[in-house]
Amino acid sequence: MWLKRRAITAWYRLLPWMPDDSAELEADRSWYYKFKPATGVSYATIYEYAGRKYAEELAHFDALDQKAGNLFQLSALLAGLVATAAHHFQLQHSTSVRFAFAMMLAGMIVASIARAPVLQHSPARVRELMEHAADPGLASDKLTDDQRKAWLAASMHCAIAATRRASEWKADKLSLGTGLVCVGIGLLFGLFQ
Repeated sequence: MWLKRRAITAWYRLLPWMPDDSAELEADRSWYYKFKPATGVSYATIYEYAGRKYAEELAHFDALDQKAGNLFQLSALLAGLVATAAHHFQLQHSTSVRFAFAMMLAGMIVASIARAPVLQHSPARVRELMEHAADPGLASDKLTDDQRKAWLAASMHCAIAATRRASEWKADKLSLGTGLVCVGIGLLFGLFQ
């Protein structure tokens, strides 16, 4: 029982189900809530840049999610083909076929974990921005549009960092799943040598 629990713990560390919130993300959020935009500074360009970066991060996240779906489909197809060919050609007892099939199934599992929904941090909600702007320590009635854009850009910075962390997590799982499928394909090629 102890060994089984230890193996499950090792797999959980290898394949965490969700990306964790790092200390860096917490520092970014803390910075956002303490941020006070300077007066007389134009934040319009930074705001536009932050908007473009956030859109890029979301597109990258979506592309990785699509790749994980494609990897799942490919590994399921290959696992089915391996099982069918092994049965048809009487290769069920071949160690190479068994390992290849196991690698394809492992690739499917990792791809499905990578495809799992991940909490994406969007820029701050309107309510949060309103509460931030109503901070008694700020002269909120004297805020300029540039200062408001600075808060939005700071909020987008936090969302960009969180989305990047989720994308890195998906990319790690996608690399592992791709590696498993490639090992399975290599084992199948070893049959014909």
